[in-house]
Amino acid sequence: NQNFTLLDSAGIVKKSQTKTTIKKYSINNTIAHLHDSDLCIFVLDGSMKISKQDKSLIELIHSHRIPYFIVVNKIDLITEDFLKDIRKSIKVFDQITLNTPVIYASALKNKNIRSIKDKIYVMSKTSNKDYKTSFLNKILTEAINKHQPPMIDSKRIRLKFARQIRTKHLSIEISGTKVDKLPKTYIKYLNNF
Repeated sequence: NQNFTLLDSAGIVKKSQTKTTIKKYSINNTIAHLHDSDLCIFVLDGSMKISKQDKSLIELIHSHRIPYFIVVNKIDLITEDFLKDIRKSIKVFDQITLNTPVIYASALKNKNIRSIKDKIYVMSKTSNKDYKTSFLNKILTEAINKHQPPMIDSKRIRLKFARQIRTKHLSIEISGTKVDKLPKTYIKYLNNF
C-alpha cells in the first residue's frame, strides 16, 4: 500500500553520438532528475560491455548521495561467459559503489522483476528511516573494535561520535580527532560496516 512515482529517462547514448539537441536535452534532463530523486535504479544493457560513460554516471549518482542499485537487463540475450565478464567489470566499480546491490534481470522474460520491486521497497524504507544516535554509536564502536583507524603522526585517529544528519538522503556524521585525515579505504570500510 505504498505509492511510488517513477521517472524513466530516455536513456543516455554514448557521448560520441550526442549530436542532436534532443539527445543533449535528454542527458541534461536525466541529470536534473537526480536532484529530485529519492532512489535511483541504474540500468545497464547486459548485451553491451560496460563503458567509461557508465562509470562516470555511477560516480555522478554516488556523488549526489542518492541511494541506488544496479540492474543489468537483457541477461536472456547473453552467454554465461559474457555474464562473467560483466560481473568482473562491475567489481571494478567497487571503489565507487561500496557494495551496491546488483540485480541481473530480463524484462522480456520477466526474470528477477520481483527482486527489483522488493529492492525499491526495502531501500526506500531504509533511506527514510530515523536512526537513534545510541544505535549508530554502537555500530561505530563495533566497527572500530573490529578494525582500528590508522595512526597519523604517531597518534591514532579517534572516532568518538556518530549521528544522523537531517538531509533528504541518509547521511551519518562521525566526529572525532583528525577525521579529515581518514584514508578513503577506511571511509569505505565504515560505509560498508
